[in-house]
Amino acid sequence: MTETSAPELALYAARIGLAGELLHPQLQIALDKGSPVTPTEAVGALRAFKKPARITGDVEDSVLRIHLSAIDSDSDTLKRFTIRRHNLGDQAPLLDPENPDSTPLLVVAFDHLLRVTKGTWRQFMSEYWIDGPLTCSADYPTSEWTQGFRLPPALVREAKAVVLFGQSVNNGSRSPFIPSAWEAA
Repeated sequence: MTETSAPELALYAARIGLAGELLHPQLQIALDKGSPVTPTEAVGALRAFKKPARITGDVEDSVLRIHLSAIDSDSDTLKRFTIRRHNLGDQAPLLDPENPDSTPLLVVAFDHLLRVTKGTWRQFMSEYWIDGPLTCSADYPTSEWTQGFRLPPALVREAKAVVLFGQSVNNGSRSPFIPSAWEAA
């Protein structure tokens, strides 16, 4: 499994945090009002966009339309991003600040299992803001919670944390995932 980049992590987080109940494996992605694009094209747009980037979106006609804007485009957005950064920081869940940036973690993102390093997580948190109800839960690879995902044992052995992306719903979290997507790999 190859390492996931920060723009790729942002794309998969945006799918979960912005699509809500309309999330499904074949959900197409478009940039603004354009035609649907491939995930590679969407990642390219995220990579090229000015950082830090605010990512918003909605589902129209079975297409997740992602909208990118600069965090500093207005004072309210900049203030909200600054508060978020102050509250959450850029530290990867469960990892000590002393852990090197090469420390691996796994991210369960609906129908994708992503291998991410602490450095990539920090870049994601400082360069991209999914401005929607994205949540994450985390635990150690040896926990009973983590075992319920039926993750590949070789990947679990090398990871220091497992993160599950979800959506905030009525003061709770909805975290859909499809283990058959990575069990077949």
